[in-house]
Amino acid sequence: MAHFNLIVLGAGALGSAVAYHAARRGARVLLLEQYAIDHQRGSSHGASRIIRYAYDHPIYVALARLAFPEWRELEAQAAEQLMFPAGGLDFGPRGEPELERTISALTREGVPFELLSAAQANVRFPQFRFSDEIAVVYQADSAILAASRCVLAHVRLAVQAGAELRENALATLTPLGDGVQVSFGSERHTADHAVVCAGAWANDLLAPLGAHLPLRPVLCQENYFEIAGLEDYSLGRFPVFIAHLLSDYGYPSEPYGLPSIAGSGLKLSLHGGPDFDPHREERVPLPSVHEVMRSFAARFLSQPLGALRSSRACLYTMTPDEHFVRGRLPGLPQILLGAACSGHAFKFSTVLGRLLTELALDGDSSFDLSFFSPTRFSGEA
Repeated sequence: MAHFNLIVLGAGALGSAVAYHAARRGARVLLLEQYAIDHQRGSSHGASRIIRYAYDHPIYVALARLAFPEWRELEAQAAEQLMFPAGGLDFGPRGEPELERTISALTREGVPFELLSAAQANVRFPQFRFSDEIAVVYQADSAILAASRCVLAHVRLAVQAGAELRENALATLTPLGDGVQVSFGSERHTADHAVVCAGAWANDLLAPLGAHLPLRPVLCQENYFEIAGLEDYSLGRFPVFIAHLLSDYGYPSEPYGLPSIAGSGLKLSLHGGPDFDPHREERVPLPSVHEVMRSFAARFLSQPLGALRSSRACLYTMTPDEHFVRGRLPGLPQILLGAACSGHAFKFSTVLGRLLTELALDGDSSFDLSFFSPTRFSGEA
């Protein structure tokens, strides 16, 4: 049995970032992953994720201000490119509430953007076909993160800084006075603090502690399509986009897209999906989503979609308000939660990893995380 300052349960985007920041600060860290590093069963694997300032709540714009430079710092430490400039569009019917909130949040936080008419956007981005009732926001700083490479960089640098790593370690978590104990296989270790970053499996660790949070795993998928003139839909020519079309697709299933990278095909999908048990072995993409994306493309893209190149199912873990859970477990302050990314936290993972590290090692964080507190779920936490 060994004693650590911090034990991190889950080595996806957030858990790997916590281990990276804590180990670089000289803490003794144990990072546990129930599967292999960069496995495909959860939420953090894949070629690409969007990073952007364009959000409909100012707290995320403020977090993005911290995240962009921290990803550049990670790139420098890892000596590899992890973030790829793309520019980004948010569009929807003029006056659409979510789009209007996005414009207000960008304005409030002083982030530069352009508000384009449909005609202006069609000239500037001929890959799209916007009708007159559509308003378009362009924000030049939007970019793409190479998702799996980001996770692997965090893990590699954490280990280089002294963190210990265990893969295929399905752990149980037990409070011990003002510390914790974890057990997995034949190993048993203690720590001052534990950070639960277990994604869709978080409630497996929390429920035995009497903590019942409204975390809902759902099945999502990434889809890559052929399209005529693929080079025009590739990184460097085609922006990332989010379509604010709640009246057409319902909350929270809005369409989004990313350019083709190294011939991957155009990435199109929906933000959200049906409930899913993460313990089920199969991860089967839904053909109905492919048809929805074809219908969307026929309406908004200037070229029809071709063959489906590939499709992969993955998981989101949603909260009722779609905001994250970050903070101390009520009644057990030695256990911190990094849970329920709700399908949009990857871009913030490196800065959220630092803030959770501060909360564990320093007792407080340099950015107020109370907005994400688990106590906001009345009667649930």
